[in-house]
Amino acid sequence: MKTSSETKELAAALAMAQSQMIQPKKNAIGNRGKYATLDKVLASAMKPLNDNQISCTQPPFTGDGIVGVTTRLEHSSGQWYESSYWMPVHGKSGQEYGSLITYARKQSLAAFLGLYAEEDDDAEVSDEESKKPDVQAVSPSQLIRYWIKTELLQPKFLQDTRSTI
Repeated sequence: MKTSSETKELAAALAMAQSQMIQPKKNAIGNRGKYATLDKVLASAMKPLNDNQISCTQPPFTGDGIVGVTTRLEHSSGQWYESSYWMPVHGKSGQEYGSLITYARKQSLAAFLGLYAEEDDDAEVSDEESKKPDVQAVSPSQLIRYWIKTELLQPKFLQDTRSTI
């Protein structure tokens, strides 16, 4: 996660917004049980965020076999929090990319705000998936190139240099 240099005002406003949020209604059923769709997560989040002068943006990104979103919460003071959520993709159609972006938006925002959008499967899916070989994984070099390109990974001297420019 990235943040502005100061976050005190945003943290206070976000705590107030979270106290006003109602957990999203799980309105859909999928292979893994009930879950809240993106519109229900947004309905739970946006009014409390906006009432506390917090905006939320989630621009999508693609490249090097991945797709995802960067969720940014920004307070009227200019203070911000930002985090990216991505998944590997291979040979997906435009419709499938759209579905993955919608999924990434929902998961990223729900996790960022402490919203409970899905039934807890006690990591069963993770255990099942870890037993399967992942033949379509993103290579470490693809991931590192992406991190550098999106500034998620920077050499220490670049971080120091940026603060003095």
